[in-house]
Amino acid sequence: MKNILETLEDSRFKYDNVPCGDGQYLKELMIKTRRKSALEIGSANGYSAIWIGLGVKINNGLLHTIEINRSLVNKCRENIHSAGLTQTVNCIEGNAKDEVKTLRKFFDFLFLDLGPVDMLPILKAVEPKLTDNALIAIHNLNFEQSYTLLFQYASSKGWLIDREHTDDCGGYGFFLITKTAAKRHITTQ
Repeated sequence: MKNILETLEDSRFKYDNVPCGDGQYLKELMIKTRRKSALEIGSANGYSAIWIGLGVKINNGLLHTIEINRSLVNKCRENIHSAGLTQTVNCIEGNAKDEVKTLRKFFDFLFLDLGPVDMLPILKAVEPKLTDNALIAIHNLNFEQSYTLLFQYASSKGWLIDREHTDDCGGYGFFLITKTAAKRHITTQ
């Protein structure tokens, strides 16, 4: 496992992968919040899917990760296979707004990592598939301006938005959105 993660870290900027510290944070978040049914939008080469997969595997869970770029889906599948997570991580090729409709699962975790774009249409497409205790993580605190519409929508629904800084481990941080007040202040510390 260490070898595949180190190899993928070397190509981090080529695939816009999360930094290692943010990957570790995602794994710990899965474990400590006991997530079992995760969905990732934006697989790239599968680096963050491996980290999330390691966490949900401990909880006997499953991750579905969706990527629109065929060559990246192939890389994701190869890397998931190399990491020994084919029973835990399902790489799906397609447009997330369409593919999520075909999934017959409900998700207690959603990870959005598409860069500085408006992700509100994707959140709205996934929303019917989110459990009441779902946790939504959006990568990169630096892209806050791009997420304005999504945050306005979440606030209008009464969802809570927190920031998790991961600078101390070389990360870019996350916005964490919860649908219930009882889940506020989620931390892996």
